[in-house]
Amino acid sequence: MCDIDLGLYFSYPLSSRFLIGSKLLAGRRTNANFTLNSISRINPAIFDRQKVSQEAYDQFYKADVDYYIQQEGLSVQEMLQSTFIDEEFLHIRKSSTFKLGTGLSLAYRYKENAALRLYCDYDFASPRLTYDLKNSWADEEGNREVRSYSKRTPMHNFTFGASIAFMF
Repeated sequence: MCDIDLGLYFSYPLSSRFLIGSKLLAGRRTNANFTLNSISRINPAIFDRQKVSQEAYDQFYKADVDYYIQQEGLSVQEMLQSTFIDEEFLHIRKSSTFKLGTGLSLAYRYKENAALRLYCDYDFASPRLTYDLKNSWADEEGNREVRSYSKRTPMHNFTFGASIAFMF
């Protein structure tokens, strides 16, 4: 993510050595396109009928197990020892949104032109993110169904930190 802000900064001397500061910013937050991969293993507990009933196995797991046995040519034992990588499992599209930010700081001037500063900043943005979920099986031609979801995602970011500020 990349944030670009413009706004007002305020600083008020509490004494010859201490200053309190604040800011109020408005800007844009842009996130890049990015893709997540999935790495998974089959849990052996799905074959234990004391933990997973036959009805639950048939409803939730049987199709996946049959796929690996038939398509990949794996035995159940080989399947349990294998790791499966699903590339491009989830893709989040590029977006841009308005953002607001504010913050408080306390600075201690230890030299004429230098100060130690403690700060707390808060930023808020609510981008509409579009998620392309590719978690379905490939068909005979290798194509996968992509389901897209778009959702406004509130982002509250707090930053606490310390810095050395050079003052002019």
